[in-house]
Amino acid sequence: MAYDVRLATRITGTVDRRLRMLALAKSQPLSHVLVGLLDQALPSADELASLLGGAGQLCDVPDEAVA
Repeated sequence: MAYDVRLATRITGTVDRRLRMLALAKSQPLSHVLVGLLDQALPSADELASLLGGAGQLCDVPDEAVA
């Protein structure tokens, strides 16, 4: 499985609406709001590497994908 391809997802209409409202309220682009929320919710790259048993390396994931 390639880990460096762009993500595409489908979200519910209510979540979409809330994300867009939050972006408007913060006067930020939707992508910045999403990155901020995902950054808060996801474990750090080091934690994920240890879960994967990679001792600090995440397979072939580019640095910008785990930053």
